[in-house]
Amino acid sequence: DATSGETLRRLVGNVVLRQDTTLLRADRAVQRVEAGLVTLEGRVRIVTGSDTLTARRVVYDAGTRQAEAEGDVRIANARAVL
Repeated sequence: DATSGETLRRLVGNVVLRQDTTLLRADRAVQRVEAGLVTLEGRVRIVTGSDTLTARRVVYDAGTRQAEAEGDVRIANARAVL
């Protein structure tokens, strides 16, 4: 972003990102590089170990490894679906 000096990466179409053993997939994403944040939209799927989160929109913080999800949110592992 030219006005704030922040580096933005806009990714469109079958976006796949990986952080260690966490795999993030979406139709499109905007990565705020310096902030360590990525906003994923569309068919979002995050897989880490046996846990899977799906939603329409997720803001993922790479520093804390926390995700804030909205829209048809589903969390599942080998034993349960929420």
